[in-house]
Amino acid sequence: NENNNEMDSIFINPIINETQFHIKPNPYRSSTKISYNLSNYSKIIIEIYTLTGRKIHTLVNENQNKGSYEYNFSAKKLGYSSGIYLLKIKYNDEIFSFKLVEL
Repeated sequence: NENNNEMDSIFINPIINETQFHIKPNPYRSSTKISYNLSNYSKIIIEIYTLTGRKIHTLVNENQNKGSYEYNFSAKKLGYSSGIYLLKIKYNDEIFSFKLVEL
């Protein structure tokens, strides 16, 4: 019985394949679309950082219901120059980072 509990614990953490994050296009000229589909109610935080680690924008910081979501991002529209930015997604208790390239 104790061994069964150890085996069950493997499946407790959320798997990234349950929620696929799509960033298209990347690199981009005017804006990029960040989209995803949640399979259940989840806490989502999506933030944009410079390469020096300074946060420049928060796209999302909320609990979201099951469903599809999409957001557009452009550093230029926020008054920043084109370049490389880091997209940080906190999904429940997991953190994922992606590189954004604005031309």
